[in-house]
Amino acid sequence: MVSVGADRYRPQSPPWPVITHEQLQDLAGATVATDCGTGYLPRAVEVVLHRVDER
Repeated sequence: MVSVGADRYRPQSPPWPVITHEQLQDLAGATVATDCGTGYLPRAVEVVLHRVDER
C-alpha cells in the first residue's frame, strides 16, 4: 500500500529537519550507533492484481 504523500517508507511532507549527530545524542539521551541499519534492503514492491468481474 502506498499512502498519499509518501514514497515507499519515507514521508514526503512535512520535510524532516537535518540534525547533527550531537543533537541526535542529546535528543536520545545516550550514545547513538551510526551504523545501525547498514546493509538494510527494503522489501520489493508487491504487485497485487485484482480480477474485474464482467457484467
